[in-house]
Amino acid sequence: MTNQLNKLYIEPTTKCNFHCSMCFRNTWFDEMFADMSWTVYERTIATMPDTVNTVFFGGMGEPLFYPRIIDMVRLAATKVNQIELLTNGSLLNFEMAQQLLKSGLSKLWISIDAFKTQDSKRVGHDYEIEKIIDNIAAYNKARSMFNPQAKLAITFVAMKSNLHQLGFLPQFMIDHAVDEANISNVYPSDVMAAQEVLYEKTVGDIYPADNPVHQGSLFAYIVEAAQALADFPSCRPQIKIPFMDWDREDVQLALKQLFEFSGYSHSIFDPQVGKMDRYCRFIDEGTAFVRFDGAVCPCMATLHSGIEVWKGEMRKVYQHSFGNINQQCLNDIWQSKDYSAFRDRVKNFDFPSCVHCTYCDYFNENVEDCYGNVKPTCGGCLWSQGIIICP
Repeated sequence: MTNQLNKLYIEPTTKCNFHCSMCFRNTWFDEMFADMSWTVYERTIATMPDTVNTVFFGGMGEPLFYPRIIDMVRLAATKVNQIELLTNGSLLNFEMAQQLLKSGLSKLWISIDAFKTQDSKRVGHDYEIEKIIDNIAAYNKARSMFNPQAKLAITFVAMKSNLHQLGFLPQFMIDHAVDEANISNVYPSDVMAAQEVLYEKTVGDIYPADNPVHQGSLFAYIVEAAQALADFPSCRPQIKIPFMDWDREDVQLALKQLFEFSGYSHSIFDPQVGKMDRYCRFIDEGTAFVRFDGAVCPCMATLHSGIEVWKGEMRKVYQHSFGNINQQCLNDIWQSKDYSAFRDRVKNFDFPSCVHCTYCDYFNENVEDCYGNVKPTCGGCLWSQGIIICP
C-alpha cells in the first residue's frame, strides 16, 4: 500500500442525459444533481500533490454533459501525464473527440453492457447501441488524426440478463480497435438489480490460487490462463474480470467463450486473482475522489449516499468525506490525521465480513460494526471483495 496520492477521480457533475433503470442514482438519498463549480475544480488541480500521475473524470454523472469538460481536461493536462474519462458515449462525436484529444485526453472509457439495441433495452438502458458505435468510429478517426497514442477502453457490467453477451466482446474489441475492457458485476442498488447478481456464493469467500479445492474448477482455469498470458506484451488488448460464482453454468459458458475466442490475445488484468484476503484497491493504489461539491472521499462506495440490497436486506451506505476543497487544499486533506488513520485501518482490513453475515442491526448501515469501527465501515463493501471493479 502507498501513502501518497497517485490517482484522482473527479466528478464534474451528477447530472446525466439518460435515466437508466439500473443506475445507482435511482436509490440515492440526501443527494442532489448538480455541476462542480469551476472554483472548486481550479482549487482541486492547484492544490493536489505532485505525486498525482492520473486524473480520471467520472463519478456518477455523465462528464460530457458538463459544459466545460474540455477546459477541465486541458487544465488537468498541465499538471499530470495521464487523463482518463468515462462516458456513456451518447454525446461523443468527431468534434468532441477532436477537442478532448487535443486537450490532452489519454484514454477514453465508454460504458457498453450489450452489443445490440434490443439487448441494451433489456438491461435497463434507454439509448441505441448503434449510435454509440457510430460515435466510437468518430473517436477512432479523431485519435488517428490527432493522437494515435490515445487509448480506447470499454466497461461492461455483467448480470444474468446480459452474461451471454460476453462472447461477443473480443470480436467487438477487434472490430472497433478497443485496447482494454473492464468487466464488473452489477451493483445491487435495488431489488431488481439484486436479482441480476452473479455472485451470491462468491461474496465472503477467499480464493487462494493454489487451494486444491479449486483445482479443475473454472476458477483454476482462469488462474492458469492468467499465468500463461502473464508474459504477453503489454500492448496486447486486456480484459479485466471480477469474481463470480464459478459453478454457475451460464458463467462457465460465457467465460469459456470469452477466453477461447480464436485469433484474439487476451489477458486477465487483475492482480488479486488468487487473493488471500479482502483488500481495498482504492487505498492500495493511492486513490481519492473529489465529488461535484468539493468533498474528498476515499472510494467509490462512499462517494454518495444510497441503497444496497443484499440477501433480501436493505442497507444504507452513507457518503463520507475527510474534508472539502472549499475549506482546505487537497494535499492537506490527504495528509490529515483522520484520513491517514483511515487508510491505515483499511490496509489491515480489520472489519467483520458483513456481506457474509447479514443478521445483526449493524448491517443496516455503514455507520458502525460489531468490531467497534465507526463510519465509514468497510465490511459490507463489494469493491473489497473483487466483485465490483472500477476502471
